[in-house]
Amino acid sequence: MSRSNSKRRFKNIVGFIHLWLGLVSGLVFFIMALTGAIYCFQPELSKLTQSHLSIKKETGPYLAVSRLKEIAAQQLPDKKPTRIIYKDRDEPVVVHFIKRGKEAYYWAVFLNPYSGEVLKVQNMDDEFFRFMLRGHMYLWFPQTVGKTITGISMIIFTIMIISGIVLWWPRNRGARKTSFKVKWGRLQSD
Repeated sequence: MSRSNSKRRFKNIVGFIHLWLGLVSGLVFFIMALTGAIYCFQPELSKLTQSHLSIKKETGPYLAVSRLKEIAAQQLPDKKPTRIIYKDRDEPVVVHFIKRGKEAYYWAVFLNPYSGEVLKVQNMDDEFFRFMLRGHMYLWFPQTVGKTITGISMIIFTIMIISGIVLWWPRNRGARKTSFKVKWGRLQSD
């Protein structure tokens, strides 16, 4: 077999691998990109669609942390509060109830920090953006399976980049010089 035939055969094999790995990993990356783009705008979209995320800004002091924790704990008596998040003065205080493991749960109680009024009690596992995040990180599979799939897809993507460079690399030095230059005149519109 001549040298040019072996080079051509090598490029055909690399092209075949590049094509099929691209088709397989492309779906994974499409899902990750779409869900990531949606999740990126989570704060803005949530404020537009969920009225309990905005409150009237007041000048008075907030209720004590212990009082807010007590009010939230009354809403979910069988669960233990794990953290309290304060944001801007026109946003509610969020008390999270999180447990990991076999009997895992994730709840949030949204409170008006000035009056202690309960604005919403929400199971965060059922929340839309939590669903998007699970799609982005694990493709809606169990965490161990999803991490494996996304990790393998990253390896495949790296192989695709390398095989793409092999396929694209110019054959001779003259072609390399023109391939690595930006032709500015062609970028301007007429």
